Amino acid sequence: MDELIYRQVGRDVYYKVWHKLDMNMLMLVKLGSGSIVSREKSYPMRSGTLCFIGADKYHYTFPDHPDKYERSKIFISSDEMEKIVQMLYRYPDFNKIFNCQQITVAQLTSQDLERAEEIFYRLNQVDRDSVYFQAELYSAVIQLMVLIVKDMAIKTQNNFGVMQTAVEYINNHISENITVEQICRASYMSKFHFCRLFKEKIGLTVMEYVLRTRIIMAKELLTSGNLSISEISERCGFSSTSYFSRAFKLETGLTPMQFKKSNKSNK
Repeated sequence: MDELIYRQVGRDVYYKVWHKLDMNMLMLVKLGSGSIVSREKSYPMRSGTLCFIGADKYHYTFPDHPDKYERSKIFISSDEMEKIVQMLYRYPDFNKIFNCQQITVAQLTSQDLERAEEIFYRLNQVDRDSVYFQAELYSAVIQLMVLIVKDMAIKTQNNFGVMQTAVEYINNHISENITVEQICRASYMSKFHFCRLFKEKIGLTVMEYVLRTRIIMAKELLTSGNLSISEISERCGFSSTSYFSRAFKLETGLTPMQFKKSNKSNK
C-alpha cells in the first residue's frame, strides 16, 4: 500500500462497503460532505474534516456527492505508529488518539485547514524513494495529530447525535431480535423521520445496517473461535440457522462453513 495518496478525487472503491485496513490512516477532506461510518458511530464529514482511522477498524465513507469527493490520505503501520507514540509519551492526548482501535475526527478551522493542506503538499513533494521520506512522513503525522488534538470534533448537530445513539443501541442489542420500532424508541424519534434520516446519514436502511453488522460479527466469530454455526447464528441475532446461512451467502458469496474452511486453509 502506498504511504501517501494526494488529492484523490471521485468515488471511493469502498463507497458504502464495510472494510478495514492493515494500516492506520490519516485522511483530510478537501471537498465534499457526508458521513464517516463505523460500527459504533457515524461522524459528520465535510471540507476541513481531518480524521484518524485505526488499523483493523471497520468503517466506510458516505459522501453526498461521490464524484466531487476530494481527500488526501497518509497510511502508517502500527509499528511505526508505536515509534511516534514513544516520542510523545509525555502527552496523554496523543496517546488517546494513537489508539489503533478507534476513529477520531476533527473539524479544522479555515486557518488549520490551510496548514493541513500544506503538510500534505510538502510531503507529496518528497521523493518516495528518498532516505528522507520516512522522516518527513513521521513529521507530517505528528503535525496532523497536533491539529486533531487542538480541534477535537464536538458533535453539535443533533441529527448526528441521534444517529450515534441509534448505532450504539444496535451494537448493544445486536444478538437480540431488535426491530426498527425499538431503535426509534431508543432514539426518541418517529419511525418515518428516523428511517429517512438514518438512510440519509448512514447510507443504508436501518435493517441493512443491522444485517451487515451481524455479518461482520459472524465473520469474526467464524475465524476466531470454535463455536458451531448454530451458536454463531444465535449469538449474532439471526432468527434461525437457515436464515443466517442464506443471508451470509448472499452477502459474501460463501456459506458460513465454506467461509470458515477458507480462512482456516489460509492460515
